[in-house]
Amino acid sequence: MLPSTEVDRLVENEILEQPSPQISDKARRRYVKNNANFAVGGLLIYFVIFLSVEIVDMIVRMVKMIIKAGDKVDVQQLTEDVTEYYLTHAGALIVGVFLGIAFMFLFFRNRVKPAELFRSRGKMTPERFFMLLCVFMGSQLVFTGAGILVELLLNKFGLSAEMGTQAAQAGTSTLSMFIYAGFLGPIAEELVFRGFLLRSFEKYGKVLAIVMTSVLFGLMHTNLVQTIFAAVIGLVLGYTAMEYGILWSIALHILNNFLFGDMLSKLEKLLPKTAANVLDYTVLGIFTLLGGYFLIVNWKFIRSYIAENRSQPKTARWTFTAVCPLVFFAITIVMTAAVIEKLA
Repeated sequence: MLPSTEVDRLVENEILEQPSPQISDKARRRYVKNNANFAVGGLLIYFVIFLSVEIVDMIVRMVKMIIKAGDKVDVQQLTEDVTEYYLTHAGALIVGVFLGIAFMFLFFRNRVKPAELFRSRGKMTPERFFMLLCVFMGSQLVFTGAGILVELLLNKFGLSAEMGTQAAQAGTSTLSMFIYAGFLGPIAEELVFRGFLLRSFEKYGKVLAIVMTSVLFGLMHTNLVQTIFAAVIGLVLGYTAMEYGILWSIALHILNNFLFGDMLSKLEKLLPKTAANVLDYTVLGIFTLLGGYFLIVNWKFIRSYIAENRSQPKTARWTFTAVCPLVFFAITIVMTAAVIEKLA
């Protein structure tokens, strides 16, 4: 049997895509799981850094509010004020993102070089970008429809995810939230998921890398409805970054958050409710029809792409069942469930 270092060298030389009799399933599984644990382990640490900054900031802010209130502390009002503040202000989120991204560059420095991260890939044309944008934006109706269906289903059991849905759909009302939601958030998410993680899993096949990062991206939102939406658009963003480069996936993400999310939301607030709904569903409807059309006419290409870029048998199972991915799945699922509340 070959020593583990030699197996790793052979796998890095893409022997995994063309299995060699020199490498046993056990050795290949070890390598795949180690790689998954490293990549998702980095994501877990990023997640902890990101949340820790907000938690520390929240504790400090609550202590200050309690001291200021003195003997007249109203716990319910305090909770509502803190919740409202973090739904509209993103100072802690911005700090957390900068610290988290700095950590990711250090953590992956020997595996994903900046030059590789930002390397231009296939040539993007205006027609291709418009097609990807339509498929991406057309997924918004999946988000809207899923939100309604999930809420109806939960209501049958006396539960509700309305709080999480409203938070996901809320526009920005402060400069810090505008900067974070419109620009810094999308850039950071693309660097993490379509950058470091996508390139870490790419060696096992493009399809596995795109699907794995989409699942992780969806669960990272820890919001039942938004998880579905994020996982769906993650497929589009993953394909875009894989075939054209991360700068194009960043552009799509910013367009969604800034232009079609925040700016459209602000415009709708200036209109009567009926007119705002008509505008919203007209825009989504047009994108959905065009996105659906592009998916249909490119269906043969999609099937061919999937067939040509599959991972080897068992690789996907080994990747999804490694320790760190399972820990990440468990943590985010619990956090997602925590947002669900009982109906009043």
